[in-house]
Amino acid sequence: MNSFFEHVFHAFDLPLQNNVLIFSILLLIILVSPILLRKLKIPSIIILIIAGLIIGPKGFNVIGENYLEQGGALKLFALIGLLYIMFIAGLELDLDQFKKYKNKSLIFGLLTFCIPLFLGYFVCNSFLGLNSIASWLTASMFATHTLVSYPILSKYGLSNLQSVAITVGGTILTDTAVLILLAVISKSSKNSGEMGTFALTLITSLLIFTAIMYFVIPRISKWFLAKLEYEKSSQYIFVIAVVFFASFLAEMAGVEPIIGAFFSGLVLNKLIPHSSRLRHQIEFVGNALFIPFFLISVGMLIDIKVIFNDFNTLYFALVLTVFAICSKWLAAFVVQQLFRLKSTDRKMIFGLSTSHAAATLAVIMVGYENNILSIQVVNGTVILILITCFVSSIVVENASLQTKINLDKEKYTNLNFEKSKSFLTYLNETSDDLNLLQFVQLLYGGAKTKILNTLHIYPEMNNEDNKRDNSELVKNVVYRSDIEINKIETVERNISEGIGKIAGDINCDIVLLNDYNHQNILQLIIGDDRAHLLQSCSKTIMFCKFKNPISEYDKLILHCPKYSDLEQNFIENLNMFINLSLELKMSITMYSTEVIFEKIRAIISKRQLLLPVLFLPETEDIYMSLDVKKENLFVEFRFRTASLATNKLQLTGNSRLEHELQKMDYIFLYPSLRNDENLTSYEKL
Repeated sequence: MNSFFEHVFHAFDLPLQNNVLIFSILLLIILVSPILLRKLKIPSIIILIIAGLIIGPKGFNVIGENYLEQGGALKLFALIGLLYIMFIAGLELDLDQFKKYKNKSLIFGLLTFCIPLFLGYFVCNSFLGLNSIASWLTASMFATHTLVSYPILSKYGLSNLQSVAITVGGTILTDTAVLILLAVISKSSKNSGEMGTFALTLITSLLIFTAIMYFVIPRISKWFLAKLEYEKSSQYIFVIAVVFFASFLAEMAGVEPIIGAFFSGLVLNKLIPHSSRLRHQIEFVGNALFIPFFLISVGMLIDIKVIFNDFNTLYFALVLTVFAICSKWLAAFVVQQLFRLKSTDRKMIFGLSTSHAAATLAVIMVGYENNILSIQVVNGTVILILITCFVSSIVVENASLQTKINLDKEKYTNLNFEKSKSFLTYLNETSDDLNLLQFVQLLYGGAKTKILNTLHIYPEMNNEDNKRDNSELVKNVVYRSDIEINKIETVERNISEGIGKIAGDINCDIVLLNDYNHQNILQLIIGDDRAHLLQSCSKTIMFCKFKNPISEYDKLILHCPKYSDLEQNFIENLNMFINLSLELKMSITMYSTEVIFEKIRAIISKRQLLLPVLFLPETEDIYMSLDVKKENLFVEFRFRTASLATNKLQLTGNSRLEHELQKMDYIFLYPSLRNDENLTSYEKL
């Protein structure tokens, strides 16, 4: 018995050696730390860094230094967390905004690189007494930064802000330049005679890396994600494999793996919609596990005792930290003045760019291992990491909260629906039900209440053999999204009347169903036309044809005929398709009158969106001028028979249109009927 207790007590000797126990303690810290310290209003990022400091080898030595060495389990998890941060940054980057602000990102990248680099060289050479090579290397550390606080603004749903797009774009340019400079300085300290060969090799390898990332990986990813639509676990593994392979390619190209992780996020950006289950899986695993491991590992590198034991270290830490923060603030201030940004934008740019972690450690450790930098610089840099991460978290948290409050005060800046939406989806028991359910899933991406109402209508005779079970199909879609299923089954003699009855009973907002002009299923539903269903149901109805996967659309062709803006909920329905185009990164081509086009321009302006919209005036031969491609989705606002907006063009043109759309997917939207409203009222923005 004594030997048993000795064995148990020995397992808790510090530093711990049992891998299972160490992993359990780390998970407990990730779980408990935010809960215990939430009342202190300290960002969780800082809490995890402080927790790492306490349990690390420089703290209470709960976890030994060997776990931070290359090849250790914690080192691997921390690396995955760092790659995750950069990958999610690329995945959430709005590419339209990135393209729009690429010049601003370039200018910010140059400023946040040059200001700290050249001023930092003067500070290191004059105040710290470092030699020329050491001064350049330390100054390059000032220039770099890590998006440690990016999860904070992502939590607030602000990843599409102009300031964020500028900062993220500038980050990748800055870190790439710093890491290339690091390779050059490291090489020059060893053998300056090989610099020409080294530069040629680096440029060639980077060109090969870029070609693989932008021409090979996208094609493979698109094919794989489409083929394994039902295998969500396989899709997740494939995505992570792409991230690590891209990181490996970047390392082989002579730059840090974080560059590859970021580019993999850009490559997969369009292929993984924001509200998809796969995106939720990626973010959940990263935020719950790998990113916390990275933050804890950063804290474990900090030796707080050096501040009190070595005055030189304290002096180095003070000079390095003050200059690092001031130089990043100066770069953010110059960008604000150049582009006339708001103060909250300056705070966001400064907060995101002031944190130093991964690349900073890489720069300093390379300098230390090559005997370029002293241990005082290394210890001072580690303290700089702690302080800058703390400042970054506080600034980004406050800027995000202030920005969110300001956005909520504006009517059209919220990308989500203004009220909860309820959809009723009639499943026709066909192979295209999956695409219809995926479309509903994207519409739910902005809704507050996520209940999937699926309707199954059977013949009046209650014969079990006539029932077709689509539960596996529905469960598959529900599994990929955070949607609660409400399966409705009813027996009705007339399917159209059944849809109208159920839609009224559950008080849904929109009814969606597959549309086939020349197949028996349409005859079963609406007697070979849509009139019967439109008479039976007063809700907004969408007749949809989805032959292609939803994620493959590149352009939204929107037809809003004259007077369609007089219809019920026109602005709300228009917002819905604007949200859809944002979700799928689609451009919009709009056929309408100038009056209606001014409305969509006003919406986009008030919502501060960067959404490309091409206006084409509506003509009688619109159906002949359509860009008919399977990659395009056509949406037309239509009118009911008794509608105020009904006109001859709408009634005579439908047959010609549907003939042209045989090779193209479409949505025909019939707005809901007004409830005792004055039909002469004109909806205002």
